[in-house]
Formats: sequence, C-alpha cells, structure tokens
Amino acid sequence: MPERARVSGSARVAGSVPAGTRPPRVTASAASFASAKGDIAVCFAFEQEKTLAIPGVAASNALIRTLGLVSRGESFKGKRKEMVLWQSAGRFPAQRYLIIGLGRKDDFTPDAVREGCGLAGRRAILLKAKKIVIALPAASDGCPIESLAEAATEGIALGAYKLSKYQTQDSAQPSNLGGAELHVGHSALAGARRGAARGAIRAEAVNLVRDLVNEPAMVVTPHRMAEVARGIAKQRKLQIRV
Repeated sequence: MPERARVSGSARVAGSVPAGTRPPRVTASAASFASAKGDIAVCFAFEQEKTLAIPGVAASNALIRTLGLVSRGESFKGKRKEMVLWQSAGRFPAQRYLIIGLGRKDDFTPDAVREGCGLAGRRAILLKAKKIVIALPAASDGCPIESLAEAATEGIALGAYKLSKYQTQDSAQPSNLGGAELHVGHSALAGARRGAARGAIRAEAVNLVRDLVNEPAMVVTPHRMAEVARGIAKQRKLQIRV
C-alpha cells in the first residue's frame, strides 16, 4: 500500500496536514491462521454457529477448540459487533485472540466484515498493538473474497484512525497500528490482494478527508485546500482545474 506521506505529501506543504495517524499496511497471506503471530489475532463467528469455523484450520485444531471454550464461557452468541477478547498467555502464537460476531449467516454482507474490522482496529489502538492478523470468513457467490478483503482493509484503516496532533499529554498519544495481515486460503490469495489494494485506496482517501476536516479553519484555508488537491493530482498524474 502506498505510504500515507506520499498521498498527502502536498498537505505538508499546505501547513500541518495530515493530523491523524498513518494507516496500517494491510497484506494478504495464505499461511495458517493457527500459527500466525501478532499482538491480536482476529476471527469471526456467525450467530448460532455451534463450531468456530476458520478457513484452512481444522475444527479439531487445539486453537479452534480453545477459542470455542472461551466463547462459550463468555456466553458469546455471535451477534453482529459482539466481541470476546482472550489473552493466550503464551499458549498459542498470538498474544491475544479477538472473536467478533457477524450476526445471522443469512444476512451476511461485506459490511459486517467492515464493521468488525473497524472494531478490531479501534481495539488494537487501545491495546497499543503493532500488528494484527485477521482470518477472513469463507467467501461465497454473494460475498466474493475480493469484496471481503476490500471491506476488511477499509475497516482496519478507518477504525485505527485517531486525531492525535493536538493532544499534548503523552498518555493521550495513540499508538500507531503498523500492519495487518489478512489470512485466506491459497486459492483466494490473489483475489484478497486485489481487494486489499482497493480497500487501502478508499480508506486512505477517507482518512485524508478526516485529516483536513479535523484541522482548524485557519490552517486549511481555501488556498491550502487547493494546494492539497494539486499535490495529489501531480502525484497521480491527473489533470486538475481549481
């Protein structure tokens, strides 16, 4: 994913823009989620699903069995945006595991993944996580892997955003989430990478607008807004008329 500084490079010329956190770099991997290392490992569950299902990981896997016990112990139902966070204490590769509900399977759309990843991004910032890994749910005809990866990437970047520029206390400064890895099956890897690339562009554009909106009017004047637009157009080799 292109670096944020490149996309909003003209903003630095325009004044003290951008104001927010740099979005994490999102990649896709076909490695097993069960062996993935990270500060937080995220997986999803549908409502009323009896067994936690993660593509590429057998139901008999020790991690899946343990997460199932944890979710039942916490009375987790899999309702949309419901979450359970569990610290592995060294028993498994990731430090923490976050299970997020997707709601009813019949109502599932990529929006549920976008919402869930947004929640994961916000939780990662609160826990000062540097890397998270995410097991995407299985794709279907109505929810192809490209759409799921795009939604996940958007959710992560938007959820991890936080205005920090004008916060003076050290304790108020957020920790940047450096990277997120989407885990999919081997056959879905190419599609996931395409979707992640699209999602990164969309999220970066939204976060740039957030940066601009969060600045005082005395900083982002019409003249400086024009400079930002010209800088983006120049970098992307686009024609622009202001």
